[in-house]
Amino acid sequence: ADWITPAEIEAHAIEGVYFYDRLTGNNIVLDVIPATIISEVMRDIDLVVSVAHIGGVDPEASHSTVDMRSIIVEELAKLLKLNKVEMKKQHALIEIKLASYS
Repeated sequence: ADWITPAEIEAHAIEGVYFYDRLTGNNIVLDVIPATIISEVMRDIDLVVSVAHIGGVDPEASHSTVDMRSIIVEELAKLLKLNKVEMKKQHALIEIKLASYS
C-alpha cells in the first residue's frame, strides 16, 4: 500500500505483561498463578525482547550496547537484592528452584 501506518513511524514496544481470566476478562493476581506458568511466560517475553530488533540493525552487533545492558542488569540485580543472578559476558545466569536460566 502507498499509505503510512503507525508501525512504519514508531517501533513496536512491549508496555507490560498482564494476566486475564479468559472467561470474565478480569485481571488475575500474580499470587494465584502457578510459578511454572509465570516462569514460562517470562522466558517467552525474554526471548522477544532479546532477539527482536528493528531497522535492519542488530543491537547484539554493538559491543557497547551489550556491555551497557550487562551493567544495567548487574546493577539492577544488586538493587533488588537478587543474589542468584550472575553475569557472564552478555548472559545473566539465574539459578532458582525451578530451573537455571541464561
